[in-house]
Amino acid sequence: MSSHFGWVDFAEDHRRRMLDVIRLFQEQETRDELGVGTIRDAFSEYFFPGTSTIQTRARYMLFIPWIYRRLEEQRIFGIEMERRARNDEIRLVYALLKSEDTEGIIGSESRERLQRLPSMVYWTGLYSWKIRLFPGTRSEYHQYLERYYRKKKQLLKTDDNEPTTVLKDNWDPNLPDPPDNLFQYAEFALTRDEAVYLQERVLAEHPKSMLAYFLVSGSLEDSAYFWEQPLIGTLPVSLQQEVAHARNFSKTIYGAAILYNLMLARKSGRQNRIEQYEAELDEWAASMHARWTELRQWYERRKEFWALEFLKQAVPRLTVKFVEDWLRLVFEGGNLAAIGEDGAARALIRDRERYLKGARARLENPRALAAWSGSSGSYRLSFRWKEVKKIIADILAGLNRGQQHA
Repeated sequence: MSSHFGWVDFAEDHRRRMLDVIRLFQEQETRDELGVGTIRDAFSEYFFPGTSTIQTRARYMLFIPWIYRRLEEQRIFGIEMERRARNDEIRLVYALLKSEDTEGIIGSESRERLQRLPSMVYWTGLYSWKIRLFPGTRSEYHQYLERYYRKKKQLLKTDDNEPTTVLKDNWDPNLPDPPDNLFQYAEFALTRDEAVYLQERVLAEHPKSMLAYFLVSGSLEDSAYFWEQPLIGTLPVSLQQEVAHARNFSKTIYGAAILYNLMLARKSGRQNRIEQYEAELDEWAASMHARWTELRQWYERRKEFWALEFLKQAVPRLTVKFVEDWLRLVFEGGNLAAIGEDGAARALIRDRERYLKGARARLENPRALAAWSGSSGSYRLSFRWKEVKKIIADILAGLNRGQQHA
């Protein structure tokens, strides 16, 4: 019997998690074959808070609250709010498709069949930037609104018709107003006022983040990794050191990802893939040697890496052990160029996959191996940079525009 995903009537947050699982098989940056995702995600959120690998454009940070605030004004709640909000998010797809810049439209292909709505993608980020003030899930928000409207109506007022008590808003009251024709025509280009607002939100909530420094500096160049940006050399020393930790970890653990894929290629007898990953492993070893002194010093001082506050509580003990074992093989194993033939290195990778996947481990399950696409997590960690740089570029472009236009 062939396997398939089927939808059941879970709560909305369970449904979102299932969609996240499915997306893991589609998004290269999120595939965590060797179980180092906790380290990757901790760095990513620390440097670029409120972002994710499935976000596409900055103006969604405004589209979503605009949609919900409009529906709040109509006193919609519960199941009807869920239905109306979804309908508006689909209308937004069609409005965006009328613009010249259609890159990053969520739902451009699926449209009415869209499962992962933009509000799901940006919900956490909206709270991180305190654009969304309601602290719960989308489902909780939809259900809370009936009580919210009732409380709002019951507020005691003075003779001047001013409320005597304060009811906390669900959305930032300083949110810029939406265009009048949002559902007829929409675009990703931020007005200057909108860009200033998003910049201010990041600076208010995450002033010491890498994201904040990029938005203040106005500097952004095309690069595969954020540590290649000229801005890095101007950062506070402590942040530069954290960037160096991320860069060195990304560089070093990349070899384990290549070796895993080489082992799969050899196990499946796919000669073209064997040659590919042998060449990539050679290139990795050569690039490691090119920075050997710096990397070796990092390894010898790796306690500083594990002591980073945002890593301390995030990384499971067995993940720390796996990384430590890999680092020891890399820096103390002797011939780095021959690590693909190192029995201890191969055993480490095999044991790690077995621990993570159990009976589904490709290196031990012929059926799982037969389904291998030829590439499983064979990428170097960039900590969301591919997606984040587009968010940054959108905001910087808006900051460079003239006064607000509709």
